[in-house]
Amino acid sequence: MSKRWIAASLTALTALALAAPAVAQQSRHVAKPTVTAKVSTVDTLVHHKVVIKGHVSKARKGDRVILQKRILGKKTWKTEERGKLNSTKHYKFTDKPTTPETRDYRVKILATKKHTATHSKKRTVVVRQWRPLTTWFPFSAVRKNDGFYFWNHTATINTVVYPHSVVGSLFQTAGSIDLNIAGRCSALRSRFGVGDNTDETASALITVTADGKNLYSKSFALRQSEQKSLSLGKAFRLAFSYQVTDPADSPGSPEGAVAVLASPEILCTK
Repeated sequence: MSKRWIAASLTALTALALAAPAVAQQSRHVAKPTVTAKVSTVDTLVHHKVVIKGHVSKARKGDRVILQKRILGKKTWKTEERGKLNSTKHYKFTDKPTTPETRDYRVKILATKKHTATHSKKRTVVVRQWRPLTTWFPFSAVRKNDGFYFWNHTATINTVVYPHSVVGSLFQTAGSIDLNIAGRCSALRSRFGVGDNTDETASALITVTADGKNLYSKSFALRQSEQKSLSLGKAFRLAFSYQVTDPADSPGSPEGAVAVLASPEILCTK
């Protein structure tokens, strides 16, 4: 056996030894999937469905995915639901929020021998709920109260009783009240009118403003009222005011109309 042949054999064996780890490393390579996620709405009501669906690349039918949720202000992601990819590597989840809280959703695919674990970008959904204005915002939340408005009182308009109402004073010619809703609320609905203890000749002009913008203004006499829904946009401050007139009253005597926001409800998130 020649020295040249021995040297060539050693060189070949060394090359194979060096190549073996690279081949092993290549066989151990796992893919990194891409997870997409879309939500059916970005602003909804409690007990309404939110559909989250998407696609996962570099994955297989049956691979496991989980829906995760994080409430605004929290740090921890919690598992909401589990599922599997279908034959086209798509998934679909449905959530039905029970609390009026803004939340983030994301979808995570679990690791397998073929790919790593990863998750989608977060998708934010605002969840709101209709509640009485006077319970969403207790009297302590009222910023300014001029004219003796009564908060969370019972009012009667044309013999119909309305709880949780905002009521003006029989002995004031004008009044106003406001509170900061800080962009949390998107709509207000209420019956506007005057109470049954209003004088027959008196009337009250009721005005609603949001950040100084006039949203509603109308005058009412005894037995008159109107149900109205108002969009608040992203208003920071919500205000109500009234102005009473009574041509039959003598100068210096108190006016005689009671302005009422009857059972007002506001659509908000926490």
